[in-house]
Amino acid sequence: MDNLIFGTSFSAPHVAGIVAQMLENYSGLTQTAAEAYLRSTALPIPASPFGCTLLSCFAAWNGRATGAGHVRGAAAVTAVP
Repeated sequence: MDNLIFGTSFSAPHVAGIVAQMLENYSGLTQTAAEAYLRSTALPIPASPFGCTLLSCFAAWNGRATGAGHVRGAAAVTAVP
């Protein structure tokens, strides 16, 4: 059975590292621009209905729970001019 680990405690260090790499490419990067690059290159995660399988049940989540989606570090770093 797979474990799903998620949340800001897990994502914040990864996003901070991606933004640090973005800043290496362009030291004048603003917070607003960094957020825009992260959002525009993210892989969207759709909302999920509540559901059960033979082994487990999972709670539904909506768009607020997934934000812009799954961060894609290489894409975000490459997007910075």
